Amino acid sequence: MDYSLSPRESSRHNRFPFVILLSGLIAAWLLVTASHPAQAQEVYGSIYGTVTDPSGAVIPNADVTVTDIAKNTNFETHSDAVGDYRVDHLIPDTYKVTVSATNFSTATVPSVILYANTAPKVDVKLQAGAASSTVEVTAAAPLLETDRADVSTILNPRAVSNLPNLNRNFTEFELLTPGTSYIGWNVSQATNPQQSEQIEVNGQLPFATGYELDGTDDQDPVIGVAVINPNLQSVSEMNVISQDYQAEFGKAVGGLVMAQTKSGSNNLHGSAFEYRRSDAQQARDPFTQNAPSPLTGKYIPSFMFNQFGGTIGGPIKHDKLFFFGDYQGLREKSGITVVTTVPTLTAETTCTSGGNCDLSDYLNSALEGGPIYQAYDPESNPSGATGRTPFAGNIIPAGRLSAPAVNLMKLMPAPNNGSNIIDNYIASGYGPFNTDQFDVRIDDQVIAGKFHAFARYTRFDSDLTGAPFFGGAGGDGFGVGDIAGTDTAVDQSVAAGGDYALSTNWLTDFRFGWFRIGLSDQGPDYNQPLGTNLGIPGVNQAPLSLNGGLPQFDINIPNNGSNGGASLVFGTTTNQFLQTEDSFQGVNNWTRVIGNHEVKFGADIRYATNNILGLNNNEVRSGDFNFLASTSQGPSTLGLGWASFLLGDVNSLNRTETASTTAASHEWRMFYYGQDTWRATQKLTVNYGVRWDQYFPEAVNGTGEGGLLDLNTGDVRIAGYGGYGDNLNVAMEWTHVTPRLGIAYQAMRNTVIRAGYGREYGMGWSGDIFGEVLAWTLSCPGESGTDRPFCLLLHL
Repeated sequence: MDYSLSPRESSRHNRFPFVILLSGLIAAWLLVTASHPAQAQEVYGSIYGTVTDPSGAVIPNADVTVTDIAKNTNFETHSDAVGDYRVDHLIPDTYKVTVSATNFSTATVPSVILYANTAPKVDVKLQAGAASSTVEVTAAAPLLETDRADVSTILNPRAVSNLPNLNRNFTEFELLTPGTSYIGWNVSQATNPQQSEQIEVNGQLPFATGYELDGTDDQDPVIGVAVINPNLQSVSEMNVISQDYQAEFGKAVGGLVMAQTKSGSNNLHGSAFEYRRSDAQQARDPFTQNAPSPLTGKYIPSFMFNQFGGTIGGPIKHDKLFFFGDYQGLREKSGITVVTTVPTLTAETTCTSGGNCDLSDYLNSALEGGPIYQAYDPESNPSGATGRTPFAGNIIPAGRLSAPAVNLMKLMPAPNNGSNIIDNYIASGYGPFNTDQFDVRIDDQVIAGKFHAFARYTRFDSDLTGAPFFGGAGGDGFGVGDIAGTDTAVDQSVAAGGDYALSTNWLTDFRFGWFRIGLSDQGPDYNQPLGTNLGIPGVNQAPLSLNGGLPQFDINIPNNGSNGGASLVFGTTTNQFLQTEDSFQGVNNWTRVIGNHEVKFGADIRYATNNILGLNNNEVRSGDFNFLASTSQGPSTLGLGWASFLLGDVNSLNRTETASTTAASHEWRMFYYGQDTWRATQKLTVNYGVRWDQYFPEAVNGTGEGGLLDLNTGDVRIAGYGGYGDNLNVAMEWTHVTPRLGIAYQAMRNTVIRAGYGREYGMGWSGDIFGEVLAWTLSCPGESGTDRPFCLLLHL
């Protein structure tokens, strides 16, 4: 079920001492009640089984050695009194299992493929004979997971690398899991430059899907996608759990997508790849592309998608220290040709020459059956269209023209597609999209069989640019998604951790995770006073880095409809968006076995910060000026938007003012769990546990740095004012306790029946629990500067 904040009041201070004390008591109780090592999942896996003789009798105290084939690292254990053995905390890889006992030949299982969060069962039958002889067991690997109730889909490196994937997009493989589907919309490339897919799992919204990379959080809580969409060549496995995951996992109401990166081995190995598609390799449509474009001279619009890279891995010190690195680059451009509208040549020539402005072309519309666009003088009757005087011949006297409008029209390109009043301008171009991404990973077998550590760093850089359709007059652009301006991103991720066998009775593992999302979307010449240069006072206020560039101009232009025209946009069309989001994570798990019970417990503590300077609804800080045809309409004919624009008669102006550029949100999230895997019989396994999720109310970084609408009163709570704290006095919910129960029964050798029950709390819809709401409040009481501590939307 989805989690939402309660409107109840609370103090501004979080109850950390209580949380720490309670978690300590839980840990102490579990420490007292446990006895043999168990598995740590998510990053690691386990191999277990039973050792028997030819008659099926169990063999106790057999020597079992599990060897990582690539790294030549050994893990040793013994079978217990009932012949069972288990080796835990193994990183995903291919292993060899060797078993020996007195009066029996040594048996070897040469290849056991292990994935994270799995535990393949490898039973070994020893033959009577001398220990010096070796028997190779060629039994097939287990096809089914018999020790857990969750339902998952696992892709190995071969599948990830070789399955068809046109753009090599890792998150698209999620669709191979039953119960997944695309949503009908997606976030723009400007805020999702890695193009991570938004996918529903079991009907849940994409924000309900959790993403983990090397056991650390990899989900952007605002748009719900993976922060790092990994290079396919770097992935050792992908695991999508869609149902009944254990209490260890949380923050995912739908599915949970876990990926592991590759590690090095004792052998130096590498790879290289390039995937290139371009217009030179594409076939023409003989019906629509039977002649070269009059603008470009080409039959097919310019297009290139060139993705390339490579990997390298190997030993730093044999059998102990290993490295792996990879790089992937993308160089993409897509040609765009647009047919749009500019003023007629007569209008541009006369209106910008200093004389009278001739709009007579709009009286003699070239549209077959089109209306007459007669401009009337709005000053002849400001209260309405009735009784207004038309501009004779659609000619506006020079003295009535708006100087800023004339200056903007001077920047507009001349028509190049006939003499029509609409669709008279064709523009062609492309906006390049370039990305660079790399991973570096180190694995260290510090004490073989006792301590293993790893660390990974990933960085993704992207650069998307696009020139405006109308050149210096702005408008939409040739960049992907019609972007005009620049869109740059730097996303980073760190995962580090280790596992340690304190004794034969205790195993622990720990992880640290950090990611940063850095986005910058800017319009053309965003730090220049272009609006002031047009002659519009007050639009480019300090600092120019936030308030520069052209304003946005929405003008009703003629079309062959009856509503006076369609909207055409000039000026800045890119919403400025600057974001820096950080997430820090610390995880500690403890595992042990009591007879046929595997007990595991742990804590996951996260702290996130987010600073966003952004705009919604196509607004810009330098102003959005709207010019309607109805402003210059007459009693019986449509008006003309071009006339309204040239008269400088603004129908409406929206302008967003940001009083604080430092407003930021932060939030603590703390998760605790305990679980037990009980192998009741050789065929029946029961997983049960409980999880305690604590999402502390989001808070801002100081007085006046955020606000929240109180739905009960209709008032806006402002941080630091009226008795409201930095968390706006939102109450903390302490009752998010989620039980889990799963059953797996192996009815036959090739049939496992699973059932489960669970409850989960997620991050809600598009940042409503963390991300945008508090610092993006767009209305507040008062008009003086001291009463406007954050973003204010002005309707002028």
